[in-house]
Amino acid sequence: MFYGPTCPVQGRGRACVRPYQATISVRSKLTNKLVAQARSSVKGDFSIQLGSGSYLLVPRAGRPYLRSPAREITVRSHRYTTVIINFDSGIR
Repeated sequence: MFYGPTCPVQGRGRACVRPYQATISVRSKLTNKLVAQARSSVKGDFSIQLGSGSYLLVPRAGRPYLRSPAREITVRSHRYTTVIINFDSGIR
């Protein structure tokens, strides 16, 4: 997980995103039932074991500015699913 932009002007070779610690709720796309929840590390990493199927990832962050929309994902049997979640810092 990352948040950004973290600087008003992005220069060449300068990354304006940072790792972010937040909570992710996982809901079944079919039933909307909460099936899992996790908190990322300070490096923004998280891992959740899920069965195959379609899910909705719902990121939750601090208030008032950091926001990230819910995302639909599909988990396939015997495979890893990589997801990058970006939070909007509100800097414009």
